[in-house]
Amino acid sequence: MLNKVLIDTNIIIGLEDNKEVNVAYSEMLALCGKHGISIRIHESSKADIERDKDSGRKAITLSKLKKYQVLSKTPRSKEEKEKIFGKIKSPNDDIDTDLLVSLGIGVVDILVTEDKELAKRVGNNPLGERVFTVNSALFHLKALFEAETVEYPHVVDKTCNQLDTSDSFFDSLRTDYDDFDNWLASCVRKERDCWCIESEKKLGGLIIYKKESTNNPDEAKELHDLGVPGNQVLKICLFKMGDDMRGGKYGEQLLKKSMDHGFRNSFDSMYLTTFERQEELIKLIQRFGFIRGNDKGKERVYYKFCKPAADEFYGIEYHKKYWPAIRAINQKFYIVPVKPNFHDRLFPEITHKFSPQLSLNFSLNRESLIPGNAIRKVYVSQSNIKEMNPGSILLFYRSSDSCLTSVGVLESFTVVNDMQAMKAAVGIRSVYRDDELSGMISEAKSAKVLNFYYSQNLEEHLSFSEMLGKGILKGAPQSISRLDGGKLMAALHQSDKGVFFEK
Repeated sequence: MLNKVLIDTNIIIGLEDNKEVNVAYSEMLALCGKHGISIRIHESSKADIERDKDSGRKAITLSKLKKYQVLSKTPRSKEEKEKIFGKIKSPNDDIDTDLLVSLGIGVVDILVTEDKELAKRVGNNPLGERVFTVNSALFHLKALFEAETVEYPHVVDKTCNQLDTSDSFFDSLRTDYDDFDNWLASCVRKERDCWCIESEKKLGGLIIYKKESTNNPDEAKELHDLGVPGNQVLKICLFKMGDDMRGGKYGEQLLKKSMDHGFRNSFDSMYLTTFERQEELIKLIQRFGFIRGNDKGKERVYYKFCKPAADEFYGIEYHKKYWPAIRAINQKFYIVPVKPNFHDRLFPEITHKFSPQLSLNFSLNRESLIPGNAIRKVYVSQSNIKEMNPGSILLFYRSSDSCLTSVGVLESFTVVNDMQAMKAAVGIRSVYRDDELSGMISEAKSAKVLNFYYSQNLEEHLSFSEMLGKGILKGAPQSISRLDGGKLMAALHQSDKGVFFEK
């Protein structure tokens, strides 16, 4: 959860010149005030303003900053900062990296800036997930704190003729592609399938897709030229997130939908094109096994295998490459008991099966209207377990209902003894409040942080009595513990075995 937000002072200085940012910034401040979140400016930023030789301008700027608490600078040498954040060529670079140092050591939870060059310094670093624009920070805050009043995004199956093609959502695409309007009109006429995320009745994210096959000579030639393998291929014709929807899990939800579709409908592979400058998108898809193919003009091509196969990869690397498939050979199985309140946060897609009253905003008859989970998740435990290997298979057990519900693959296991280490380990993907996290740490006991990739929710939940009867468990699970993988696989319903690749 968020306690402290660091603001790049350039946002405050430039508010009068950007009415759109001004409105969003005011709303963000109001939300922070409502939920007790402290807004800070950095000592280095203020010191730079105080050096302004234009006394009139300096007085006006400093007056704007009076209401903000100042965050003290953490001393780091130029060499230390360059090693992590890249070359420092100017006083402004020096200030930017001071802000990133404070973010990196966990003194603040997120950094809000409109400076793209500053954000680019951590573009390939986990720290980048905690750098937001004003609009994306506002959206993130709403998702965290305004659940009762803010409409959560839903991944919805539609056809293109159901889209409002005049929506400003498409404006940047019109800039990138000269013939975009004609192409979109063609998609509308053909009623091409799409998945979209809608928030507050506005389009926030969109994938337009089609099936391609080497049985079609034109498509076969293009697939060959682009270096995309397979005979039956899912083409992501368009993948776009609105500016206000970036920085959260929403792009990951759409990507999950497409990868799951490719896997369950027996596509050999899937692919998309992107520009080199779209670093955020490239970073996202590479986390899930997308490989660079042959460029198409100025665009890069990335493809992903949908059909699992035997290759040199095992464990978490195999899971990333072939998500949601799991290669179970030589992997340990663990049962992970989760209390209902945390289970509902970790796996909201199946909350309605246990707590219908928590899902009144969702249609219970159309699964596509239930908000999609992100794939990368974090679970924190006070278990006595001392180590777990990446690639271990996690079976999540909803304690009050005494059944297995969900499957994941462990990416990393971290033992933490203090809040700074805890925050570094969980990042912004934690479903826990800070008071809950701090309550899991004591002088006598450390906490265990499990970063994992979600694979699937079980269609047929395995009950405690079934597992006891089949020798999978010897008693009610109270903590993370090993399971007999062979016995578990034998007990799973056939519909739930599909993600397991056993060659």
